[in-house]
Amino acid sequence: DKLAWIEKIKSRGFTVERLNADARILFDAPIFSADARTTPFAEDALRALIVPLSDHASDIRLVIVGHTGSTPPRPGFGTNYDVGMRRADVIRRLLVEVAGWPAGSVSVRSAGEKDPPFPGADPLSQARNRTVTIEVYAR
Repeated sequence: DKLAWIEKIKSRGFTVERLNADARILFDAPIFSADARTTPFAEDALRALIVPLSDHASDIRLVIVGHTGSTPPRPGFGTNYDVGMRRADVIRRLLVEVAGWPAGSVSVRSAGEKDPPFPGADPLSQARNRTVTIEVYAR
């Protein structure tokens, strides 16, 4: 199993789920404000995640998936799909430009309000969906 090591990554702020041969990282709290600005929580959670992932950068590729709650975005922000894409791109830029992640090993997509990591119409679930998930694939 090429991703067996990923199950050992544990930290406050995120959970690693195995999905057959792949993995998905879920953040425990919203990592974005209502738009595409990261929260202080996001910076701490990402720092805790980057080091162990970077040790395996040559063996994996990442897909950053942007998510939103079901509430339509504020005027001027486009659709929830657009907001999700901006969120995914913010995390991609942080990985590549700040953490030095190989640009060719990370891609982005948006789920918008579809397939939320935290299903539910309650305010907490809606807030937690202001996030990204990180899909991890072995090369």
